[in-house]
Amino acid sequence: MICDGVRSVGTSLYDCDGYRLPTGAEWEYAARAGTKTSVYAGDIRMRSLNYECYDEPVLNDIAWYCANAGPLIHPGGQKKPNDWGLFDMIGNAGEWVASVGPAAAGYGDGPYIDYGARLDIAGLLDNSAPLVQYRSGGWNIWPSFHRAGRASTVPGHGAGPGLGLRLVRPVEAKPLSKPTTPSSRK
Repeated sequence: MICDGVRSVGTSLYDCDGYRLPTGAEWEYAARAGTKTSVYAGDIRMRSLNYECYDEPVLNDIAWYCANAGPLIHPGGQKKPNDWGLFDMIGNAGEWVASVGPAAAGYGDGPYIDYGARLDIAGLLDNSAPLVQYRSGGWNIWPSFHRAGRASTVPGHGAGPGLGLRLVRPVEAKPLSKPTTPSSRK
């Protein structure tokens, strides 16, 4: 696939009424599925060396990673989904998100800002683009890199084995109904 152009449809990604990349914050929220642990199945045991492949029991049932994937990426949906029914949120393939800039900053104590909501697309298709974040780790990546809160970066024109994307789209908000009380019924 070759893209010859990129265009912005509004001042914010949230103005898009079609399919788009999730922001880093949206991706992390979906990957955690309401949990507060490093992955939706629990906490990854951290080792002193980040670049060490070791068997991580928390990842074995939910992710393809360096200790169980072998030399290739796997078809989706073979591991257990998170509590929201989303498969492969951790491991197997890194997923581009619509957030740019350094990944190490984190969200801190607030105020919480979704840095991807105002994506600057200038230079995205040439070598002048800023670094673009991706999430999820990959089939050949170490356990410590598979935390839901971890973001890595690649050049905006980057590609390679084990790097893909997951699209999102807005859902219609349902209007809130007024609760009925015994005095309001007739």
